Amino acid sequence: MILIWLGTPAANAQTADQPRVAKETEIRPLVIMVSMQQCCADKAWIEAEKRILIELDLLNLDVRSIDGVATDEYHQQTELDDLAEQHWAALAIRLTRHTQGKRVELWIVDRLNQKTTRRRLRLEEVAPSEKPTIAALKTIEALRVSLHELRLTPQTREPKPSPPKAIEALVLESPVLAEKKNRAISLKMGFSAVGSPGGVNTAGVLNAALGWLPQRSIAIELNGAISLITQDIKKDDVSTSFNLASGRLNLVWEFMRLNVFRFSFGAFGGAAVLWTQGKSIGDHPTKTDSAWTGYLGGLMRLGVAPLEQLIINLDFNAGSLFPAASIELEQVQVAEFGRPLFEGMVSIETRFML
Repeated sequence: MILIWLGTPAANAQTADQPRVAKETEIRPLVIMVSMQQCCADKAWIEAEKRILIELDLLNLDVRSIDGVATDEYHQQTELDDLAEQHWAALAIRLTRHTQGKRVELWIVDRLNQKTTRRRLRLEEVAPSEKPTIAALKTIEALRVSLHELRLTPQTREPKPSPPKAIEALVLESPVLAEKKNRAISLKMGFSAVGSPGGVNTAGVLNAALGWLPQRSIAIELNGAISLITQDIKKDDVSTSFNLASGRLNLVWEFMRLNVFRFSFGAFGGAAVLWTQGKSIGDHPTKTDSAWTGYLGGLMRLGVAPLEQLIINLDFNAGSLFPAASIELEQVQVAEFGRPLFEGMVSIETRFML
């Protein structure tokens, strides 16, 4: 970042402890390259980004590369606008590669002319080894008019005082603050099969969850579940139906994205209520019992995201109830449930960006 000090020569005098102060005539136009490497590695083209930076630098332009964090197309466009404004840049560009490099798109935010341009770079007939260089040259050609206007514009930045570099690095380029743009809430509905060795058949369970994503890769979910398909346990001429409901808090970390696939793991804790409802046969009376227990465990999740805000999740949960449930008929234990406890779930998740 170039610092502009206005005042008398004495006010601008340098000491040994002061940084060099650029004169207004030495200010170079600022061009920002927003990289896709951090947010969307499957769509990033690092070789072409580096080549574009080299070509812009050869034109004696002030060039800066910043990692983007937005993952969907709408927020990537607004992020490009925001970064250009935050850094007082005349131009901001982003290169996106789709479907294994078969389609390459260039986004340009031109603040001099107040316009945003989206162009497709055709590289189908270019040799793979030459594609990064050709992509860079096509980018420069797309910027030609804007770059020419920059040369004719004496002041390319808004006349605001520039913060010190240390503060600028913390405030403007902090990944933590940038991640705030990806905050979201999520709603999820699904169906799971819950089972535990010990004499109780697998139960069919309806699940619903409300989630909060303070960052793109972290989710805090409040999950509720209730059995829809009850299981009957029998002994002689006496039987009882087995039911369960649970509430838990999930902490989930998405550690990798690969194309439309998302890989996560996490931990959860909560409580479960189990109840049995007796069914009489002959002269035996009916009886209903219930019990509360703690529920702790971990999860692995595979997500498939055909859209940024729509995800199909496959979860595998493993945990235990504390204490485990013991089921008795006529004062005789006939089954146990809850230690360990396994669950496989399919769900559909919708996210709403904030």
